[in-house]
Amino acid sequence: MWGSGREIQRERVRILLLADLTCWILGTIAQQIQCSLPDRFETRTLSVSYLKEYPRLVDESVAWADVVHCLDVHVPASYYRAFRRKAFVCTVHHVDGEPPADHVLSHIRSQGPPDCLVTVCAEVADTLMRQGIDKDILFVVPNGVDTSVFRPPTPRQRKAARRRLGIGDRQFAVGFFAKFNRMNDRKGADTLLQALAHLLREGRQVFLLSTGLKPVEFRQAVRRIGLPNRCDAFVFRYEDMLSHYWALDAYLITARNEGGPVTLLEAMASSVPVVSTPVGMVRDYGIDGVNALVAPIDDVESIAGAVSDLMDNPQRAARLSQAGLQTANRELQWSTVLSGLPRVYDAARAGFKRRTSACVEPSHVAWSGPSLGDVQAFDLEVWERMLLKIGQVPAARRVALAAFRRWPRSYRSRAMVRAAFEGNRFLNACFAARDWLRGLR
Repeated sequence: MWGSGREIQRERVRILLLADLTCWILGTIAQQIQCSLPDRFETRTLSVSYLKEYPRLVDESVAWADVVHCLDVHVPASYYRAFRRKAFVCTVHHVDGEPPADHVLSHIRSQGPPDCLVTVCAEVADTLMRQGIDKDILFVVPNGVDTSVFRPPTPRQRKAARRRLGIGDRQFAVGFFAKFNRMNDRKGADTLLQALAHLLREGRQVFLLSTGLKPVEFRQAVRRIGLPNRCDAFVFRYEDMLSHYWALDAYLITARNEGGPVTLLEAMASSVPVVSTPVGMVRDYGIDGVNALVAPIDDVESIAGAVSDLMDNPQRAARLSQAGLQTANRELQWSTVLSGLPRVYDAARAGFKRRTSACVEPSHVAWSGPSLGDVQAFDLEVWERMLLKIGQVPAARRVALAAFRRWPRSYRSRAMVRAAFEGNRFLNACFAARDWLRGLR
């Protein structure tokens, strides 16, 4: 009896999940995978930023794992080689072109393919196959949405959200939630502003609500065309992100190249009508005129016309938002989209066995890495330093306070608050008194 129990314990498949930062979208995906996998799997999550700080953990964590799942292929080449020592799965969110311009394909061709490649949409899978990737290692596992968090508002909640964000009753609020470095990159911010400028010239009362880090020229262009707007550089809590969706009349996706985007799913689940270009998951789940309005890429007049249509036809906007909500609830919940992931991990183990001609035995190495809480605290500190570096002090303070509320005894969270509120004499005095009292104990 005791022997069979130990055998069952050893047979659990160990999955190491790698995100860029656990406090960003890939960290959310890792958490959802952890919750969705059946009991025969055991998971641990690390971030690439944490591994860069503690490089010895690369070999130690790989030794622990049976399968390494890198949630984004953008990792240092030395890590990529180390991960291939076990059954290796990579997720590809989008492909920017051909190598050497595209980092994904360059990595794969120089280091060798993983045992399985996961894409979030059929468009990316088709692109990879055209570039010579074996279709047998490709699996489509879409991004999902937590419908217990993102949900439609009541009229009272919608009104409160608009008031808090400074949106007038007569203004038509459009959302654009993305971070990008250049106006003309794959997110299509230049097309967005051209379409909104077109609407302003027609006398339309539009309001732009945006989140995410933006280049200076974006903010300058918004001011130049006289567009009423609010831009929150960083929204830390899901609850705050939800209120942004609740305030919207439409959500715009003007991308030229996408895998998701995740905001498509969040907007649908929040019952916001979507106007989008035909990219990524929009091709798989968006039906023009049914649950979204789809306009050609870089077609400013068509995008502006779709927004005008929603402004002039509130009944149609309501039908689109209701159909989008049904799509999110029926097809895009995390438990639904991740149901095929165990098959990917089994295929990766079989592929590793073929690649190495080795007998694949479960790992017996004990986990010596950090807890998820330690990784999250470290990643928040990395994020805070980046925000302070670019002058986003209010956002950095929100991150620091959130970390301190979650880990009040952590030296790392206290250091974050000190850094974010540097020069605040009252707060520094409070910390000094706290440390002094602890010393007395």
